[in-house]
Amino acid sequence: MKSKRHSMRHVAGPTKGRKMNTTLYISFLRSPVSKRGTYKPTIGFTLMEIIFGAAVLSLLMLGVLAIYRSGSESFIIGTWKVTAQKKAQMFLAQLRDDLEKANNPLELGTSTVVFPTASTAIYLNNDAFSTNETASFTLKYLDSNTWIPLAFLTISKPFCQATVINNNVRTPGKWMGVSIWATANKIRYIRTGDVNTFSSVPGIKPSTVLNFLPNSGTIAAGGDWEPSTEGIFDQELIQDVRKIGFMKKLRNTDGTPKVVIQTRIHLQRYKNGAPAETIFTEDMDAKIQEWTKVETF
Repeated sequence: MKSKRHSMRHVAGPTKGRKMNTTLYISFLRSPVSKRGTYKPTIGFTLMEIIFGAAVLSLLMLGVLAIYRSGSESFIIGTWKVTAQKKAQMFLAQLRDDLEKANNPLELGTSTVVFPTASTAIYLNNDAFSTNETASFTLKYLDSNTWIPLAFLTISKPFCQATVINNNVRTPGKWMGVSIWATANKIRYIRTGDVNTFSSVPGIKPSTVLNFLPNSGTIAAGGDWEPSTEGIFDQELIQDVRKIGFMKKLRNTDGTPKVVIQTRIHLQRYKNGAPAETIFTEDMDAKIQEWTKVETF
């Protein structure tokens, strides 16, 4: 009996034992056998269960991706709005400062003040200009790829002749021209003491912008009027400007009407070169000096 049981346990043995071993080996591959000799059920998944699980997992992944994209887009919009708003406020602050300083070049003598023959006005683009008498705020689109002139003005310090008042010391006047241009929803801001730059960069000054020089008509070093070198720059101050407009208004301050220019810009986010849905508006008021005129071109 001992040798017989041994032959059943090995492949090499009697033919009968060999057959029993082969049967037992195949049965073991089909299903695990417990210690008591009974078969355990096979654990696994059907093809339909796998397909259904993959579909559910795909739906969950799509939901996670949608949430991620939504959060990412909100972050991009928020970042753009903060950056654009900051640039808009800087641009409008610079423009307000220059509009309020825009003046006529004066010549001071012993007992006289010589005004220019013609006022050096603030010139604004007529397509972006309106008054408080009109029904609405006129705004000009800035999506053209050619240069659009928006505004021209001059800032000067008076020329003082040699008199007793200033110890017989002649003080040359200072002149600066300010021009604002736009192209492809970007605004270029130029402050220069060079007349040629004021008149021809980045485009030719409109022919209706006539009076912007003192009576002498000359700005040169060593002359009565010299080019200003303070605060000059030529920069692209702001992007994504969809529209811009200027409104001339009268406001009563202490019973005296004052001219105010309100500037409004619409900013719009661009995505892949096309305007997106995000739009916001910034406004600014500038008080104009009493003797400074406002004209259009």
